[in-house]
Amino acid sequence: MDKKAFGKQLQRYRRRAGYSQEALAEIIDCSSIFISDIERGTSI
Repeated sequence: MDKKAFGKQLQRYRRRAGYSQEALAEIIDCSSIFISDIERGTSI
């Protein structure tokens, strides 16, 4: 799975679970910018 596909999958799961990027970031102890970067496929 490439970075963009992984990011789209993460975004789908996050939205399905009802979390914002900020809420997910707080749960896993990272920044919302990092979550955004992963979802856009620019970081992993």
